[in-house]
Amino acid sequence: IYEKDDATWFRTTELGKDQDRVYIKSTGEPTYRVPDTAYHRDKINRGFDLIIDIFGADHADT
Repeated sequence: IYEKDDATWFRTTELGKDQDRVYIKSTGEPTYRVPDTAYHRDKINRGFDLIIDIFGADHADT
């Protein structure tokens, strides 16, 4: 996670993606990744050790 252009970015290039992804827009508005991340963190905090995500074809590069 880093700041650039008044936005908060997730450094997905370190995970093999072609470009980093915006996490919080320069307007302060969160992208859809923020609630998704919170949901996964909650699951981990509640003791789940396996989380399976199923994405539609339109979310292949999420």
